[in-house]
Amino acid sequence: EAKTSAFIVKCASTDLMPHAVHLFLEQVHHKLWDGCLFLVNAPHVMQAGPYRADGKKNSDVLLQFQQLELDTVSFQEYSDAYPHKMYTLGFAGRPGGPDFYLNKVDNSEYHGPGGQDWHILDEEADPCFAEVVAGFDVVDGMFQRDADEKYMMEPVRIVSARIVNDRYAEVERRKYQQLKVLYGEEGERYR
Repeated sequence: EAKTSAFIVKCASTDLMPHAVHLFLEQVHHKLWDGCLFLVNAPHVMQAGPYRADGKKNSDVLLQFQQLELDTVSFQEYSDAYPHKMYTLGFAGRPGGPDFYLNKVDNSEYHGPGGQDWHILDEEADPCFAEVVAGFDVVDGMFQRDADEKYMMEPVRIVSARIVNDRYAEVERRKYQQLKVLYGEEGERYR
């Protein structure tokens, strides 16, 4: 029987990283991470995404992100006040998402502005949007899992990702109600 463990992340302030935090919380709210895998286990990051155990994308799961338009950030948001320290989370790729990674080391330089000069806009950075605040033993155990050149021998399945303090959901419900008042039933398309 598989062991179930948990860790908790706290998102950056929406004053610092509004877009990336909102995207991640929407993904969690819509349960898009349920069943996804932590599969990539590089020396500096461990990456989760809609993968199959063989390393290929799970097209059915990726399609769910895409249908809700929650698969990528609209721009490479970054704040110097929220760098890629160990145990922080960042969106992977250009444009970033849906994959995210846990920083296994301080990657402030490598994933910060100018750290990846092979991208067209080399001054861009990966959005760093959350940090682990509980369950460090679980995360450290994941970091130590055996991997070949890139992938874990036994991927870690995300059984469920949930918003612990659901203040976010209440704020979103209020915004939706305001849109309905402003736009009538037309507000439904803005949700």
